[in-house]
Formats: sequence, C-alpha cells, structure tokens
Amino acid sequence: MEFKYCLLAAGPGSRNNYARDSHKALLPVANRAAISHLLGQLDSAHELVIAVNHRQELLREYLAIAHPEWSVRFVEVERINGEGSGPGFSLLACREYLDAPFVLLNSDSYLAESLPDPDHNWVGVASVKSPEPIVCLPPRAVGLAIFSISAQQVR
Repeated sequence: MEFKYCLLAAGPGSRNNYARDSHKALLPVANRAAISHLLGQLDSAHELVIAVNHRQELLREYLAIAHPEWSVRFVEVERINGEGSGPGFSLLACREYLDAPFVLLNSDSYLAESLPDPDHNWVGVASVKSPEPIVCLPPRAVGLAIFSISAQQVR
C-alpha cells in the first residue's frame, strides 16, 4: 500500500530549554539526533512530508547529510505562535502534499518498535516506564503529557 509519513517539526520546542539554539528534532538521545532514532524505525521507501519553520535550516542540512536516502518535501508553516497555531495548523499546511494515506508523527517522537504499514485508521499509544529519564519536558498548565525516555529504552 502506498502511503506517506508526515512529521510535524515547525514549533520552537518551547517546553525544552535545550532546544532554543537548535532544532528540537536534533536534540541528542544516546548520541544520535532524536529524528535519526525516529527515521530508523520508518521505511525510507515512502515520502516524508515535514512541516517546518523554527530553525528549519538546521533540520534541512542535517537530513541532507545524515539521511540522504529519504525523499523529503519540506512545507513551511507561516504561523507557529499565537492563536490558531499548533499541530493542527501545521498539518493543514501539509494537506496538499498528503494525497495518500499517511502516518502523522512529531519529529521528536521516540518509537520503541517499528510501526506497521497503515491499512486502516488507528491511533497508537503505549505505556512507558521511565526509571532514569534523560529528557523530561514539564507539562504546561493546559495539561500536556510529560515525554520522557530512559537510557534503557534507547537502542
């Protein structure tokens, strides 16, 4: 089945103080950029549509050097702050390039295992034990979940 991956990578990583001078997808996890861990779990035979804005030049350069096997379409998101901005707005910016079924991921996500090819609509969730967090983003007042990875989970 033909499908695409859509990665949301436009935001500034405002919940992570380490991302201010870099791109949140390039933050190191076990000596590799977070996005490299993610792409290692995906099939490069499928097109990658990436919503970008904040520090996008760093992400573009990194992917060209570290992952030349991927066919990447970068989509610039005009607004990443203020009313109406956010993941939904970034996804809408990508819609003209998502003319096939697609898998939606955040660019700084971590997958413990490979994703199955999408043959129907589904949402993936997993419980995580994290005895030794190496990345922990505090939740905002609006109630976002805490993201954490333990060194044992990264291979």
